[in-house]
This record gives sequence, C-alpha cells and structure tokens, in this order.
Amino acid sequence: MPNGEFSAAPGAGPRHGKFSADGKFLYVINELNGTIAPYDSDPATGALVPKPPVSTLPEDFTGQNTTAEIRIHPNGRFVYGSNRGHNSLAVYARNPNDGTLKRIQLIPSGGAHPRNFSLSPDGNWLVCANRDTDNLVVFKVDSHTGLLTATGKSVTVPRAVCVLFRPDAT
Repeated sequence: MPNGEFSAAPGAGPRHGKFSADGKFLYVINELNGTIAPYDSDPATGALVPKPPVSTLPEDFTGQNTTAEIRIHPNGRFVYGSNRGHNSLAVYARNPNDGTLKRIQLIPSGGAHPRNFSLSPDGNWLVCANRDTDNLVVFKVDSHTGLLTATGKSVTVPRAVCVLFRPDAT
C-alpha cells in the first residue's frame, strides 16, 4: 500500500484516529465493531503497520453499539474511547514502547449516546457530551493511573455533540 494508507478489518468502520505525540503510533477507533486499532507509524514515510485491535466493550455485551470519539491523554500514557449504546467510556493504558493498549476501565458516560468528549489541556478533567440525554458530564482524571471518577457534575445542553477546551484553559 502507498505510504499513509491502511486497510481496516472488514466491517470495522474506522471513525476517528489520533497519533501519539512522537508520531510513532496511530490509534483508530472503529465505529462498527467496537474496537480501537493501533498502528505502528513511520513519521518519515507515513507507513502504517496494524497491530491487534482491542475491544471497547465488555466481553459479555450483546446489545447494539457504535463507537464515537478517541483521545490520548496529554501525558501520552492513556487512550480513551466512547461507546454509544453501551453508554460508556473505555480507558486504556498505552505502552509507549510498542504502542499496545490494555483496557483498564469501563465507566458509564453519565447519559445516553456519548458522542464526543474532550480532555482538559492539563489532563485533569474529561467532559463527555451525551447527545440523547442532553447533558455534559464532568469526570476527574487521575493522571497517574488514567482512571476516571464521576464528579456528579453535569449541565444540560440540548443535543450535545461536541466538547472543546480553550487551549490555554486550566
């Protein structure tokens, strides 16, 4: 394949991707099959080599689900993804040496259809937009473990679909 192109597994449905800060790894969240696919990336050539994907869902989940957003924590140690249907956020520890992911948490998103979420620039907060329950929900992020804790804080926003922080916000 030409540099910078890749093939996804049939039925995966790549939705969004994020590069690690060093450009050595690409993480693609697959909307249709509920996975995150890591890729080795050569920043000089754009070549992408797939690694085994990881699920965003518990093994026993049988309902309908699509994924939406993917983010990498500012410290580069954690990756986050959202599940629409399971209504959860999946948290992964990221190995900076080989780019692999290990799921460490699945936490309810605090609403239905978590379409988008964002991490604060300092990495201490995650705000999740739940479209079907018209709310933004705030989570505290432990920057040492990557784990999320629901704060109990939310605000009503009709049809919430996107969250952005000002780059200089703390």
